[in-house]
Amino acid sequence: MYNRLARIGSTSVRSPLCSGWAKLRYGNIQNMAEIPSSGITLLYSGLNSTATSGSRYSTKTRTDNVEYNKMLAEYQKRVEQYEPATLDSLEFNSSSADSNLPPIIAIHGLYGSKLNWRGLMRRINKTLDRTIVAVDLRNHGSSQHMGPHNYFAMTKDILHFIEQKKWDKVVLMGHSMGGKVSMITSLLYPELVSSVIVEDMTPSFSELSQDFINYLTGLEEIHNHPERITNLRQADELFHKYEPNDKTVRQFILTNLRLNDEGVLKLRLGSKYIREGMDDVRGWPLPPPTFVPSTPHQQKDPLYETMPEPSKIINSGSIGSNASDNLQSQLIFEYNKPSLLVCGSRSTHINGAGVAKFKKMFVNSSIVELDTGHW
Repeated sequence: MYNRLARIGSTSVRSPLCSGWAKLRYGNIQNMAEIPSSGITLLYSGLNSTATSGSRYSTKTRTDNVEYNKMLAEYQKRVEQYEPATLDSLEFNSSSADSNLPPIIAIHGLYGSKLNWRGLMRRINKTLDRTIVAVDLRNHGSSQHMGPHNYFAMTKDILHFIEQKKWDKVVLMGHSMGGKVSMITSLLYPELVSSVIVEDMTPSFSELSQDFINYLTGLEEIHNHPERITNLRQADELFHKYEPNDKTVRQFILTNLRLNDEGVLKLRLGSKYIREGMDDVRGWPLPPPTFVPSTPHQQKDPLYETMPEPSKIINSGSIGSNASDNLQSQLIFEYNKPSLLVCGSRSTHINGAGVAKFKKMFVNSSIVELDTGHW
């Protein structure tokens, strides 16, 4: 997904969610006819907000719905109870000292790091002259290792990072686990987020395969190996049994190893905290919950009874009347500023119920598919 977004190709389109003409750089879009209406240009325009006061969307606010405000305050307390972790970051600054465009914060997924974003960051910075910063989430990369590893704690980390930077507003761009952090931050603190881009993740339960646990076990084996593992060739040989089929995935996971002062590869993940928080990483902590019906320890979600496939929702722009009625009957958080969901057409992390929830919660949103998988 990171590489696909950074690949070169260009055209000019006019998007209703962007002011004027925007330069679009894209990968292999599955349906080229969808480009003008999809809002993919938002990815490279920094999602300049076009939402105005008196929005046509019936979004609940802190002042017009007592029940909604009470729910919002309750969930903000859940975020603010946590001690923030110190986050390391990589930054490309705008050359315009007087630029009033909000900076973009890029947030990686599970087992990722700020370095995943380098190619895309350079392109956005060069093309748009925008400040863009990628962070290492807690227990990843060079950031602080501490528990717990859950979405409320990670949201608190992002809020603390924004506060340290003294930024009034930001654009959030998150992949996978980082996409959930971006969505939660946007929904609970909309005054801080001018727009949001979510890559291959929806506000729903995520079915993580046993592979994700195996990857952590493999990295820990290398970290604790009695022999000195001093290069990635040795590490790849040891890790091969945990991912025998996909060399690209192995290379990605092994980026979590770094040479220490003695020249030995050691793990940069807070593996203890990640392992303890894996159920939280799978989940979605805001109402209403969406569960995968094949998961035995979770209740089957009625949305799945009538939900179209994600591609049908994306192409038609509709989630169907039954699903809409189901969601309409529940009090949910909403975000009414420009939002973009980028789905991988070959990804297993996106399902119809999740896309439906995204459209319902992010009411001023566009959705686009790229011909790629989750990574």
